Parts: sequence; C-alpha cells; structure tokens
Amino acid sequence: MAALLIAPSAAAASSGDPARTYVEARAAAMAGDHARSATLLTALAAAQPDQVDIARKALGEALGAGQIDLALRLARSIPPDKLTSDVRLLLVADEVKRGRLDRAQQWLKVTGDNGDLTFLAPLLTAWKAADRGDLNTALATIDQVPVNSLFGPLRAE
Repeated sequence: MAALLIAPSAAAASSGDPARTYVEARAAAMAGDHARSATLLTALAAAQPDQVDIARKALGEALGAGQIDLALRLARSIPPDKLTSDVRLLLVADEVKRGRLDRAQQWLKVTGDNGDLTFLAPLLTAWKAADRGDLNTALATIDQVPVNSLFGPLRAE
C-alpha cells in the first residue's frame, strides 16, 4: 500500500485533489524523495496561496533536496515574519551574491519569533563601504560593534 503512495503519479499530482497530493508529498518525503515532495507541495502551495504552512513545508523539502533556486522562490512567497532564521540567512546570502546589499539588510531587519539577525547588519554595512572603496567607514562601522555582541568576537577579523 505504501509503495502505491510513493510511486510517482502525474495523474495524482494533477488530479485536483489537494488531500491526495498532500499525502503523496508526505509519503515521498518519508521515502527520502525530497525533490518529488518539494514539487508536489510547491504545486499545492501555488493552488492554495493562503496556506502558508504548505509553502513552508515545500520550502523545507526543497532545501532537503538541495533545490536552492526553488527554495528561494518559495521563501519569497512566504510572509517574512513566518520565515525561519536559516531561510532568512539564505535570502541574505542570495542578495549579497547578487550585489544587492540594501535588500540583504532588509532581510536582517525582519522581526518575529524566529530569531534576531540584526547583529549581522554592521557586517553588511562595512562590506558595502568597502565595496565603494571607503575603507575608513568600513573600519569605523566594525569598530562600533559592541564587544559583547554576537558579532563582537569577529571584530578583529
């Protein structure tokens, strides 16, 4: 019976039955097929955009499958205050990679019950100044980081 749930079935995914699609996605996840689970849950999340929990499950499965591009797309569809710290860090890293440090700063400012990342803001501010060739501002920004902050031990680096 479980094998029937786990076996790929395009008909089930497109049947329009959200409950069946969800069960198939969860069965795929339990079988270790996180890519299939992510695909099914992403389709379900697209069909039910008001169901944030489904989008979050799809995001988790995409990360488990190593599908970073899909995870980034899903993360941007979820209200920022519903994202975990690790997902917000992924979004920060993506913005830094694209040279959009101002957008990266915005992800650090998101508040919620899932962790405070504002301690990293001086790092990005200093990075931006260094990119502009403003070494004095970059160093002054780092010097202002409190020694007892989470970033404090890395000031000398």
